[in-house]
Amino acid sequence: MTVGGVLLCFGLIAAALYAAMMAKRGGTHVESNSQAPSEVVVADKNFAYTFPGPPWIQDQETRNALGVHAFALKRTEPPDAWAALDVSTFGNQTPTEADLRDRMIEQLRRVFLHLPEELPTEPAKWAGLDARRCQFRGERKGTGTVCTGECYLLASKEVAYWFYSWSAEGDAAELAPQFDTLRARFRVVNDQKSEGIRPAVTEVVYRGTSADYKLSADPSVWKKPPGLAPMDEDPAADILIRGELPGRQKRDFPPRATLVGLVLKDAGDPSSVGGKYVRKRHTLDPDVFGPTKIVELSGEVEGAAPPTPTDGGITATRLRVSPGGENASRSAEKLIIYSAIRVGDSVVVAEGSCPWSEREIWEGRLIRLVGSLRE
Repeated sequence: MTVGGVLLCFGLIAAALYAAMMAKRGGTHVESNSQAPSEVVVADKNFAYTFPGPPWIQDQETRNALGVHAFALKRTEPPDAWAALDVSTFGNQTPTEADLRDRMIEQLRRVFLHLPEELPTEPAKWAGLDARRCQFRGERKGTGTVCTGECYLLASKEVAYWFYSWSAEGDAAELAPQFDTLRARFRVVNDQKSEGIRPAVTEVVYRGTSADYKLSADPSVWKKPPGLAPMDEDPAADILIRGELPGRQKRDFPPRATLVGLVLKDAGDPSSVGGKYVRKRHTLDPDVFGPTKIVELSGEVEGAAPPTPTDGGITATRLRVSPGGENASRSAEKLIIYSAIRVGDSVVVAEGSCPWSEREIWEGRLIRLVGSLRE
């Protein structure tokens, strides 16, 4: 995903200098008359915004904390409140709802503690287009203040937009009309280019061949690798799919992950049987590679998971596998996530893996994928 470098400069600077800076960034300063608010048009990102007057001012501190690439605003009079706009470009593809949710969750977690594990969105209208809205509640870091707010998510062709607004929980009702007004100051410049958010991709169900089980995956990410059979991965495997995500830059190697479905003829407890097999499978020859250190992970999941239409709710176990033990090379380390169920006289294991360095990208996605395991 390519992040658009849209930096909007708006303040007490000379009109000529301001216009030159905006032109350099693909923006145009529009003013219908001397009494009207100023509108900044950023043509290459297909949006415009009319900045408010006092008590709202631009807030670089909040912009940096949230990690947005357009601007942040704050009230300079009680009650305190904040708003922000982020803009990102997704190459030549329209971002999905999952793409927008991922970034929203990442940014909210930069600023707030104790957010809900799930941050669902609902249909909404923004700038006259179909959008999504997320309501959130969390403790703002470093303040102890419990805040509530909203994020609106919108896509226009390959450009995505997020509008955040929040305040202390007790002030939310009073400030709601102001937040609505701030959000309404945004517009999409070329409506003919706008399609709204592309719906989440329909799942594809992968079915086992030597046992009756299923796994659900996003076909835009997960595909069967050409020229490889499941048994090329493991003698017990009968499903093999590989995941790939676009790199942030065209020259980047895209992040990749692997999912294998294993069928084990064993009458034991699925969790114990599956765990033992996975650990043995990833323990390398100590005479060649040295000891393998395997640590079971607990705590928060890194990164966000896109919604999956079918989620079996199976518990996933997370492992950090370090070939070479304490002296393991970080490039050799892996994240392994697996789940296991009983199907007839067999134990079926869904095991996902990726390089440890790409944990933040894949962990949530792998949990959802192995969690879709079901009969």
